[in-house]
Amino acid sequence: MKTSDEILVQKVLDGDELSFQILVERYKRSVFLHAVKTTRDFHDAEDITQDVFVEAYLNLRKLREPAKFGSWLRGITKNLCRIWTRKKRMLSDLEIPLDNLQTEILNQWLKEQENSESWEFGTDVINKLSDEQKVLLQLFYIDNLSCREIAQLMGTTEVAIRQRLSRTRRQLRAEILEGEKNMNRMIAIGAICAFLLGSALPVSGGTWRDNFRDSNLDGWEMDTCIWQQKVVKPNVGNWVVENGVVIGGDDDFGTRYDLYTGQMSWTDYTAEVSVKLSKELRFCQASSGVWLGVRWQGDGLNGYCLGIINAEWVGLKEVAYSMIYDKGDRGHRFPGVAFPTKAGKWYRLRVTVSKNQVRCFVDDIEVDVYKNNLFPSGMVVIAVHGVKAMFDDFAVTGPNIPDGGPGFVVNQRAKLATAWGDIKSH
Repeated sequence: MKTSDEILVQKVLDGDELSFQILVERYKRSVFLHAVKTTRDFHDAEDITQDVFVEAYLNLRKLREPAKFGSWLRGITKNLCRIWTRKKRMLSDLEIPLDNLQTEILNQWLKEQENSESWEFGTDVINKLSDEQKVLLQLFYIDNLSCREIAQLMGTTEVAIRQRLSRTRRQLRAEILEGEKNMNRMIAIGAICAFLLGSALPVSGGTWRDNFRDSNLDGWEMDTCIWQQKVVKPNVGNWVVENGVVIGGDDDFGTRYDLYTGQMSWTDYTAEVSVKLSKELRFCQASSGVWLGVRWQGDGLNGYCLGIINAEWVGLKEVAYSMIYDKGDRGHRFPGVAFPTKAGKWYRLRVTVSKNQVRCFVDDIEVDVYKNNLFPSGMVVIAVHGVKAMFDDFAVTGPNIPDGGPGFVVNQRAKLATAWGDIKSH
């Protein structure tokens, strides 16, 4: 008489390992068939089959209804097949060479994941990505959304999503290839996929967004700063919205045009915007450039800024540069990173402020990080000086940021796609 799954599971929990072998023999064919249907590869299917039973054995005490062992095992099988699919797709996209894979480690990566250096390495790699990059990877690789669908969710263009996805892949590839020579890259990418599969995107944080598709500047205020004299003229500027982008600036070296939004109560958040220059900065006067400022005090003279500017005074005509404005004094400057610009090319500026730390990114590359206590809260500003520029796809995300803005799409999936505040890496 055939012993039931329920009895066998209980025997295994009581220490009878032979009973688990009976369960393996009972279900290994169905598990293997599902795996080979997914992978179309005999060896990969064997690996998945072994991994399924390893995970089942390690997690058997979590099975609440032992009589449903078969359906529980099918769930594990489907999940590991999904991970395999994501890994293969990501490996292909990243063009990661796998010649140094250690098969004996690969075959037990699930069993050893918590103690595996390769697994920890993969977790470290994914935690180096920004929240936006993690969301992009999750929507693309885990949810199987197209770039067009992601663009619709995030209120931006398909081209912008493709560019960000490409930059994220390049960053991932560089990080993975910089690992130790004995690092098992398949395990590392498995950790990345498992993280993305298990991450719960936040819904508690809010996002204020403007993609300027409504052809107006509702929710924004502007001013003009005659910066050499430290004179600010409220409600004055040359900002216009055309074809879904906001345009500002001119060749006047002495004038900076500011466009700002938000509340003085905003504290910890991430602000980002895409910007395109009308000409290369090396052809502009010194200090010309574009800026994204956070914790802006609304007076045009105080806050933290990240810019792409002409820093001729330090011998760099094009540089990604961060700065603290303190009563209009730009003396608090930080070493710039050479950043050649091209006219007509979109760049992505991002600044994250958390407590007293300020982190600055251009095209998802961190160019500066520092600590300062001058401004605990404030608004967000985009600015242009000595050159004409276009801005698009503006967003601010944080725990005390309200959902809204002309570009905010109200549905749960969109909220998950845009509210990338505090997730597992934090």
